Amino acid sequence: MEDIHGQLMEYNELCKETDALYRQVAERSELSDAMFWVLYAVCASKGNCSPKDVCGAWAMRKQTVHSALKKLEGQGYIALETAPEDRRSKHILLTEKGERCRSAHFEPLFRAEEAAFAQMDLEHRVGLLRGCRAYLNELRPAVGHLLAPAGEADAPEEG
Repeated sequence: MEDIHGQLMEYNELCKETDALYRQVAERSELSDAMFWVLYAVCASKGNCSPKDVCGAWAMRKQTVHSALKKLEGQGYIALETAPEDRRSKHILLTEKGERCRSAHFEPLFRAEEAAFAQMDLEHRVGLLRGCRAYLNELRPAVGHLLAPAGEADAPEEG
């Protein structure tokens, strides 16, 4: 007999353990969680990144990204440049300090992530990605009613 609840608890615990591990890396880098993930996204994109890209790819709120960018800019890690193709858009550029941070913190992290993933056999890597994607695709509609505007979620169905 399958223990769906137990499997879900184990999955959620593993996700939280992973989050905690990354939080420790962020703290070691002397960055807040939001600043860390924005800088992670910028470093991973190899300098071809906009705030909109960060929001979309990393499921972060626009306000969170904006706030983290302002702090990163204020601390000298990044510069924001107006995009020539659309003056309303910005490109995120690493400054010299940002490049040093990338070299000291993010490049070693990327190598560690890749090494850990490479230690898994192909079947496990593909299965992990396929399973996470399938779960997310099922979870979105399943929790849709919980995300409805206040009043709509509690409204009785007509019929």
